[in-house]
Amino acid sequence: MWFHSNKNRRNERSHLLDVKLRSQGSNGAGSRLLGLSLAGATLVILCGFLVWKGWGYTLDRLIYSNPALTVQQIVVVTDGVLPVDLIQRWAGVKKGENLMSVDLSRVQRQLMLVPSIQSASVIRRPPSEIQLRISERVPVAQVCLYRTTGPEQLLESHVLYLDAEGYVMPHISGSTQSLTQLSKHPLASLVGLRATDAPIGQRITLPQARAALKWLVEFDKNPLSSLVEVCSIDVGNPQTLRVTTEQGSEIIFATQNLESQLQRWQTVHEWGAKNLKVIGSLDLAVQNYVPLRWLDSTPTLPSKIKQNSPLLPRKKHV
Repeated sequence: MWFHSNKNRRNERSHLLDVKLRSQGSNGAGSRLLGLSLAGATLVILCGFLVWKGWGYTLDRLIYSNPALTVQQIVVVTDGVLPVDLIQRWAGVKKGENLMSVDLSRVQRQLMLVPSIQSASVIRRPPSEIQLRISERVPVAQVCLYRTTGPEQLLESHVLYLDAEGYVMPHISGSTQSLTQLSKHPLASLVGLRATDAPIGQRITLPQARAALKWLVEFDKNPLSSLVEVCSIDVGNPQTLRVTTEQGSEIIFATQNLESQLQRWQTVHEWGAKNLKVIGSLDLAVQNYVPLRWLDSTPTLPSKIKQNSPLLPRKKHV
C-alpha cells in the first residue's frame, strides 16, 4: 500500500514539471512577439513622421517659399463702375505674397461683404496672377435719408441706392463714378422711408417699398416706359403707391396686381395722347369708376420718344 502511494507521487511531480516547462516556453514566445510588434509600430510611426516632415519641407521649398510663385498681377474684371483699385483693396490680396498661400475662399467672402457686389469669384492663375471677377448690383431706385451726425447731432442727407431685389447700397466713397451710371434711366426716388427702413448691405423689408421696386421692374416692361419718366414713388401708405411723373401726373396704384393696373394706365394715357390731354391724377387702386383728372393747361408733348432701354441692362459674362 505504501509502495503504491509513492509511485503516484512521482508520476504527479513529473507531470507538473512538464506543464511548468511548457508554460515558460509559451510566455517567452509571447514576450518576443509583443516586443516585435512594438518595434514595428514604432518604426512605422517614425517613418510616417519622417515622410510627413519631408513632404512639408518639399512643399515649402518648391511651392510656399518659391520666389517664382508670387503674386505679381491682380486682374479685376467687372461689369460695373466700381474702381479697380477699390476692388483690389477690398480683396486684401497684395503683390509679393505667395500665390499658393492666398486663401481664395476668404478673399471671396470679403468681396461679398461689399453691398454693391452681387457675386464674386477668385481665380488663381500660376505662376503669378490672381483674377477677381465681379458682378455688380444694378440700382433701380434711390432714396434720400437724413441721419444725425457728430456731437451736435446735425442732420445730414445720404443718398442710398436699391436694386431690384431690395438690397441697400451706399454711395461709392472716393469714386468719381456713381452707381446711377449702371442704370439706363434716371433713377426714381422712393419717398416715405425712414433711416431704419433701409439698413445698408441688407434687403429692405418694408412691404410697400418692395412693391415699389417690383412696380419699377414691371413698368420697365411696359411701352409707357419709353413715353413717361417716373420721378418719385411715395411708399408712405401701406396699401398704395403714389407715382409722380416728370409730366406732372400723379398715379395711385394698389400694391397688388401691378401689371393689370399698368395696362389700365397705358389705355388712359393713349387716349389722352390722341386728344392732346395729359393726366393730372389717376387712382387705379379703385376697381370701378376710376377717378381721373386731366391737367387744365395744354400739355407739351415730347418731341421724340425716349429710347426704350431696359432698366436692368444685359450684363456681360464676367
